[in-house]
Amino acid sequence: MTDDPADNRFSISVCDVQVDLPHRDDGEWTLRDILDWAPEHSAWHTRKRCLRSCGGSCLIVPEGTLVEVPKGDAMQVTLVAPAEVARRIAEGRMWAESGT
Repeated sequence: MTDDPADNRFSISVCDVQVDLPHRDDGEWTLRDILDWAPEHSAWHTRKRCLRSCGGSCLIVPEGTLVEVPKGDAMQVTLVAPAEVARRIAEGRMWAESGT
């Protein structure tokens, strides 16, 4: 959505509805955050039913988005904006050296 590296806005698709997520300083959105925020800020009522009948919500995220999957509560799956991922990599905050 933007070329400004300080801007963590990005767009995702939820059940074929574009959801434009605004800037957050940490660049992170949990699935719960998205499901709470999107109905009031997108064309949520036009969502389509998944052909696979999974019963859930299908997400399409832009290339470079980090998807953090915690153990336990699936609603705490976190999407990290591509700009934030790039910043973390540049600052050496993504991975630690393995001891092997």
